[in-house]
Amino acid sequence: MGRGKTRALKKKITSITATSHITRAMEMVARAKFNKIQKYAFAFRPYAERYEEMAKNVLSDISGVEDVLLNPTKGKKVGIFLITGDMGLCGSYNTNVVQLVEDQISRLRQSFAGLVIVGAKGDLYFKYHRTRVLKSYVKEYDYPNMNIAHTISEELIDKMKKGTFDKVVAVYTKFKSMLVNLPKVEQFIPIPLKEKKGMKTWEYEFEPSSAELIKNFLPRYLAVKMCSMLFEAKMSEFAARQTAMRNATDNAMKMIKDLTLRFNKERQAYITQEIIEITTSAEAINK
Repeated sequence: MGRGKTRALKKKITSITATSHITRAMEMVARAKFNKIQKYAFAFRPYAERYEEMAKNVLSDISGVEDVLLNPTKGKKVGIFLITGDMGLCGSYNTNVVQLVEDQISRLRQSFAGLVIVGAKGDLYFKYHRTRVLKSYVKEYDYPNMNIAHTISEELIDKMKKGTFDKVVAVYTKFKSMLVNLPKVEQFIPIPLKEKKGMKTWEYEFEPSSAELIKNFLPRYLAVKMCSMLFEAKMSEFAARQTAMRNATDNAMKMIKDLTLRFNKERQAYITQEIIEITTSAEAINK
């Protein structure tokens, strides 16, 4: 009986040790990917911030300009744009944004017009639950770039112009730190034009007309905003995966320590039992 217990414990220790090697390797891969994308994202942030500032100045006076990307329509068809990961093993990263979308759908009810999804996890989940998914981008990129951002934003713009959506809200995860990433909902289209108090506004003379300039400017602005959201989401994903794999490795090492202690106790008990049986048998023979 004792030998069977020690054999089972040894098998468990071997299995968990192999798992810890995998989780440690995945943590290292996630760390390397996070460091790489963080460099790209932090370099992109100043550009996105200046583009945002320029957009607020240019769009501060749009009287007479009619564009579906600026002016809210009277319709109530709301589309949801969701960013998830293509892979799991990243803690609650995917679950948090999926839950946020479900809350939005419950709140919108009949106003919900459909989903546009980036990431295999969100795509699989909502298709399995028979939610209306109009477009999915699965395993389209390793790191965000303006090409993929432009493609996705053009898809949303096209659905706005065709009347599929009257409004688009984005659900994604904003990176705060390695341990804190915040799922959030924000309006994407029509472009919010809230002015900050004390913000300088500028008067522009447009050549060609303001309508023509804005028509070409808005898609570019939305692509920059889209790229920024993709960077934030991807950084959050890699940070969450790194943390999850580190925790998994730590838990595995703790289990190995506990199982090794149990293994040593069982082996000692077995050896002691064997010695007692041998001693007893020798005494019986001598008698």
